[in-house]
Amino acid sequence: VKSPEDGPSLWLSVSLLCLTWETAPMNARFLNVFGILSSFFSLALCLKESIEEALTFSALGESNVEDAAHFSNLRNPRQAYGQVFTTTLIGLFFLVTTLVRLLGIWVCPSHILIISSLSCV
Repeated sequence: VKSPEDGPSLWLSVSLLCLTWETAPMNARFLNVFGILSSFFSLALCLKESIEEALTFSALGESNVEDAAHFSNLRNPRQAYGQVFTTTLIGLFFLVTTLVRLLGIWVCPSHILIISSLSCV
């Protein structure tokens, strides 16, 4: 993922929105939602690039990765594939769980949804 801070930024922005939903003025809510959308789209674009890179690695196969001009600067192609796969999974985790938490604003009376138990505070 080219911008690893997008995941935690998205998570913290949703936390701030959940905690201040009832007390924040409308313009503060708008700014929070704008920040969430910005982080969401940035993370989605980075994940798209990571998934394309992972698919390129798997399409080339282990024997051809070392010969590919695009990946000629890699010392260990298998390790690079593992890094791309891991960062993609972490990014997907932040994306999916944050969207679920965002739904908690409207589902839960307290506006805070706990992911581990899928219950409201």
